[in-house]
Amino acid sequence: MSDRPRVVLLSHQACTGGTLWMRTLGAMDGVRALSEISADAEPEPGRFAPLAPIEQYALAEGVDWVPDLVTDQVLRVATHCHTNGATLLLRLHSHSSFVRTGAPGRDTLLARLRARDDIEAHALWTVRHPAASYAALVKNRWHGEHTLESYARAFRAFLAEQIGIEAKGPFR
Repeated sequence: MSDRPRVVLLSHQACTGGTLWMRTLGAMDGVRALSEISADAEPEPGRFAPLAPIEQYALAEGVDWVPDLVTDQVLRVATHCHTNGATLLLRLHSHSSFVRTGAPGRDTLLARLRARDDIEAHALWTVRHPAASYAALVKNRWHGEHTLESYARAFRAFLAEQIGIEAKGPFR
């Protein structure tokens, strides 16, 4: 076992099987799993968030240090897991960063964690054919104002972020 706490970030887009992967991997011995994490999600005004007073303050005051707070919280949880012989598995809420309207088109948590020398950060991501994912979004009425084309653009941005491919063609 490493001397540093370890975190594995599971990234995926909506309706690609992420819940199944999270539950399966989270059931393994020595793994502690948390789901729907995002350092880049926009705070929601007026949302009941008794465990997130700092986020609510940041929203009210217009400060931009919430991503740093999330990173610090992940380190704290990963350290606790490490002390107890476990690896932290975080299922990122990647659709916050790529699919929602006005999304930044990036996940910054992995880069923030990898820039630190006090934690090991690994990435795991899953994909499903974008048309099948979009069809599932429509079936579940989660597609909002997205068309297949805008979803494909968001999916391409997600892939570009994960594996460093350059967005080319009609879906950039």
